[in-house]
Amino acid sequence: MSSSFSDLHLSAFIESLGAKTPAPGGGAAACVSAATGMALARMVLAYSIDKKSLAEHAEANQADETALGDLAAHALALADVDANAYATLNDLWKKPESDPARLSGWDDAVAAAIDAPMRLMHACIDALDRCEAMRERTNIMLHSDLTGAIHLLVAALHAAGETARVNLPSVRDDARRSELEAQISAMLD
Repeated sequence: MSSSFSDLHLSAFIESLGAKTPAPGGGAAACVSAATGMALARMVLAYSIDKKSLAEHAEANQADETALGDLAAHALALADVDANAYATLNDLWKKPESDPARLSGWDDAVAAAIDAPMRLMHACIDALDRCEAMRERTNIMLHSDLTGAIHLLVAALHAAGETARVNLPSVRDDARRSELEAQISAMLD
């Protein structure tokens, strides 16, 4: 990949996502959806921070606005991490199972392909917790936007969970595979 997904124009990203290429795929789509939800929640905060009737919540709202900005940047960066991890794994899949490069790189490549979406899941959960807390301290006129942000984050959370799960059969260690499945299930609950 020559440039970051976060540097692409939206139309270029959408075109790239719809192309017959291994990346971007579901992981990048989940990352962009999460970042969009986080940005929408930040807009709700932007209209709430300076509102006189919500002055008692200004500090908490400002802290969440900063945190959601950081989380959105993290989600966009994970789109690249996910695409690169999948590209590495995809290259190894093409090699014969006895190929020394495949044998030596397999476990790390699988781990990376699972780690990126799981990191996004953690970011989504953090953002969702913040959004739920915001209901009582943000401008009620923007609660439809807050609800939209929550829906985007839930969708991204589930998409990331499926992106992680699809790679679980490639984990050779049974105990590790079970542990990862339990972690994913817990985050989705």
